[in-house]
Amino acid sequence: MTSYVKKFLVFTAIGAVLYGALVTLTLRAAAVYKNGAAIMCEKKREWARSSLTFDADERPVLFMGNSIILSGLVPDVFDRTLGGKVRSYNLALPTLGIGPAYFLVSDLVRRGTPPKYIVMPVIIDRGTGPSLFDYYGVQGATLRREALSFVQRQDKTALFNYVSPMRMYTHEIVKFTVNSLLRRGDIADTRRRNAAVIDQMFHDRGYYYIREEAIFPDGTLPPDYGIDPHADLTPIAPMPFDFEEDPYVRRFFDLTHENHIQVLLIDFIYRDRTLPPFARQPELYAKITARYSNVRVTKTSWQRKFLPNAAFADQGHLNPAGAREFTRLIAREFQEAFGDETVRF
Repeated sequence: MTSYVKKFLVFTAIGAVLYGALVTLTLRAAAVYKNGAAIMCEKKREWARSSLTFDADERPVLFMGNSIILSGLVPDVFDRTLGGKVRSYNLALPTLGIGPAYFLVSDLVRRGTPPKYIVMPVIIDRGTGPSLFDYYGVQGATLRREALSFVQRQDKTALFNYVSPMRMYTHEIVKFTVNSLLRRGDIADTRRRNAAVIDQMFHDRGYYYIREEAIFPDGTLPPDYGIDPHADLTPIAPMPFDFEEDPYVRRFFDLTHENHIQVLLIDFIYRDRTLPPFARQPELYAKITARYSNVRVTKTSWQRKFLPNAAFADQGHLNPAGAREFTRLIAREFQEAFGDETVRF
């Protein structure tokens, strides 16, 4: 072995050790200081992979979607509205589309604990450019299955973030390093707050009020906040849909069909006078229900839903009172979809 090769191997080994140390520091810093939504995302994925189970006499219902569903559907309210005949869990993941939902449900199926029902909007992610997926998509993702799927995305930012998490957490690294030297109490306090948030999330079966995003202290928007009085609210034609837009649409619904999981498709909740309604049912709903007999759409579930500003904590997320109202609305649609001999409401 030549001296050049030996030097190369020594420098490579040193570089690997230093890189490993930096990654370890990054993950420790992120575990303390990354935002609450990222923590929820990671913990929910771990929950589905390892410990979420359903009792033999349960009719488990999963809520899936993005942060609008995360902060919008309250399992306890849903169950009480339906007379305790189901038990629901909110497994929505912030900003993420149907791809991460596929991996989450496949984790449950692989463990032998599939749900009986899923309630969800269909969120397509074409993966063609940078997006919030690049941050939240890597939270709790495993290398062997989900992270390898990042290679298939046209935009590789999520893959780079997974391999090199320092890209995402520069602020967290600096804060953690400084506080490790000067304010260790802040790290301990933040860990306690994070633990309390996680405990509350599990107590609420996955529902999470995104308090840190609330614009006003009372978590309620004023009546005319952000409302354009001249907005054109004429009903609009929905966008066309093709299964090839996102390969995980077909994979997700194939998985539910093969495992006899019943699915109710819904749309999101919005603030009054901010968006026009759809003029007709979007093609997405018709094509999915035509292909999959286990998927249902009611006469109202495909429609955009609206509540006044008082129901919202920010421009897109409900406050707890709004979440209760939205949950009761979705529970009624669920009863319309499945309130037959299957559930015997």
